[in-house]
Amino acid sequence: MDVLYETNQLRLERNSEVVLLRNKSNQKILMKEDFLGDASCGIIDKDGNWAVVGGEYLLIWTVSQYNKVEQEGLKWIHSLRFKNSEILEILTDPWSEFSAVWELNIQSFQCTKVRDFNDYKNQKYTEEVIW
Repeated sequence: MDVLYETNQLRLERNSEVVLLRNKSNQKILMKEDFLGDASCGIIDKDGNWAVVGGEYLLIWTVSQYNKVEQEGLKWIHSLRFKNSEILEILTDPWSEFSAVWELNIQSFQCTKVRDFNDYKNQKYTEEVIW
């Protein structure tokens, strides 16, 4: 079991092609989702109100629901990072011809493409991508 992201309360775990969101205090599974291929990244709100997982598609969990975001061009997610408390930045596969940086508004679940990301096209694979 690999840990994608962890806070004091919650842990996003990856086991083969399955992602689990677990409450650390009681080990209760809050979300379980199958991905085609391994999920590549995850992030959790510091207050435990939401979590996002990236891989084949984007998966958003909130305390009341969870949703898949399957939007044209927004697939094979490589990395996630906080822009601010309401916006996440998303990087799709840096070696793909469709590589781009997106923003996700965590309140509205709205995803918007910000720009293409061509820095790693035709480059050798590396574990660390600077974006």
